[in-house]
Amino acid sequence: MKSAISLARLIALCLCSAELSTAVYAQQTTSPNTAAEYEDLAAAARLAQSNHALTAAGERGATLEQKRAAVSDADMVHALDLLRSWLDGPAVPPPAPDPDAAGIGHMVPGLLTLARFIAVRNYVLLANGRVSEAIEGVRDGLRLSYAIGNSSVLAWQSGYVIEEMLIDSLMPHLDRFSAVDCDRLLRLAREWTDSYDTLPAALDLTRRAAVMRIRRAANPNSVKDIIQEMSESTDGAEMAAQMQGLSAQAIQQTMESSGMAVDAAYGSVLLELSTPYWQRQQAADRVRAAAKPVDPMVQQIVNMAMPHISKTLNRYTQVQATARLIGCHAAIRRYRWEHDAMPPSLAELKLGDMAIDPFTGKQFVYKPEGSNYTITAKAPTGLGLAG
Repeated sequence: MKSAISLARLIALCLCSAELSTAVYAQQTTSPNTAAEYEDLAAAARLAQSNHALTAAGERGATLEQKRAAVSDADMVHALDLLRSWLDGPAVPPPAPDPDAAGIGHMVPGLLTLARFIAVRNYVLLANGRVSEAIEGVRDGLRLSYAIGNSSVLAWQSGYVIEEMLIDSLMPHLDRFSAVDCDRLLRLAREWTDSYDTLPAALDLTRRAAVMRIRRAANPNSVKDIIQEMSESTDGAEMAAQMQGLSAQAIQQTMESSGMAVDAAYGSVLLELSTPYWQRQQAADRVRAAAKPVDPMVQQIVNMAMPHISKTLNRYTQVQATARLIGCHAAIRRYRWEHDAMPPSLAELKLGDMAIDPFTGKQFVYKPEGSNYTITAKAPTGLGLAG
């Protein structure tokens, strides 16, 4: 195996970027052996990916009977048992930042398919009036997201998709929730908002792996291979042409400087995570201005190493907003059961931070409208869950 690859692929693989599609990632990995602590999870993912009943249930226009067939399929029942057994087992520690380690990247497509099964199962449970079991299904998905989220940025983003998928399986059916179900959903939302925050750990691990791989690429023996591979890449051809005129020593220095710059850039992102969203842009501008590389080539490598990082930060805040909005929905509907009327304001519910929009630091926009209501967050992408 070559020790050097094109810089574009080098950066993408070592970062496991959230913007790198799982299909592309699967093609770029080599079906590595699964670590022992992930065996049950990997087996569940494989069963989900190869199940024809689940494929049919996930197609547009699939009927309730097709979804019931997937839920009762023996292999899918076994897959869910394996998932729950793995979730109930010992916590898996964060992996070491080895850029050549297999990690869980090769499992991501299967894990997303497994989450789609839970969503299909939730539909069937809700159709059968078994709301509390559907809420537990969402809890399974959230536990899976927590369990994998600190292993890489790709894994965290996959967890984000899993959470979104399973919340979406509940939202159209909130009118079927009893007062007891609303209490359960509110407890789940509190668990979600109080859960361990995995993104900082994922970013730190990704940062260390990226820097390690870039520094390995700085080996003088790798320079010729780097230029050759870069020249064959659409993303790297221009940079390869720039490097052609540089000495091996100059290229080595560029890569070493790039490693330090990527390290500093990720450090600034970690600082941003600890800053409230509405203050983040100003703080980020100051930090990035201070850390901006002088060398344009180094800056180009940093840009390639951190594609669309602002989207990741926005999604991080969206996770917080969604968890809080779910709690508000549950509390509003519980109030309606108790009083047969809508709460006049969110303050009436005494939810504390649960009612605060993390994008603005102010309460969510709540508008009671007769026997219904809307509640929204002021997110840049228009995030909002209407009642």
